[in-house]
Amino acid sequence: TFAAAFGFLATVAAALTDRLARALTPERGVALVTVAAAACLVVSQFSDYRGVEVGQPAYSEVSSIAPAPMVDVKQAGEAHAYMLIPVAAVAAILAVLALATRRWQLGRLVALAGLVGIAVVLLIDLPSGLDEGSTGIGYAGAHAALRDGFYAELAASGVLVVCGFLLSVNLRRARGSARRRMGTSRRTRPPKAPSLARSGP
Repeated sequence: TFAAAFGFLATVAAALTDRLARALTPERGVALVTVAAAACLVVSQFSDYRGVEVGQPAYSEVSSIAPAPMVDVKQAGEAHAYMLIPVAAVAAILAVLALATRRWQLGRLVALAGLVGIAVVLLIDLPSGLDEGSTGIGYAGAHAALRDGFYAELAASGVLVVCGFLLSVNLRRARGSARRRMGTSRRTRPPKAPSLARSGP
């Protein structure tokens, strides 16, 4: 019947949810998000991060219908020689190693990699992206504008910072909980019965 089938599906769903909750611990979830953020940072390096709008004042009233033509479009990685790709790779490797070795200190290194990414984006990409350069001289009304790639790499780097700290905190907390459980089990373990030594004649 329908009720029996629904009850069976509910039981299976509850069992799967319970197994998933046991397998997907907070530190594993954070490590997974860290790897995903590192992958997004790599992808963002091949996205357009800046461009120069030509004749922008003339298109201001109709920008939603006919935006100003954009020239000198560049990918995010071009501004800093794609150096954020190895930074993202290091962050992902550190997250996996932190989860495998349970060393919470590696989480801080993941956060440091994210801070490096933010520094590169703000100190290199931002000034370069807002500079019209020679295009501003050759075209009237030229205006440099940041594109999606800039915000994508900035957001991915910020997620690495947050995940790095969360990974460090969760691993340290899990390590402390494991130590407390071991101490409790040792205190509650019943003492061994003394062995009776046979006395000689």
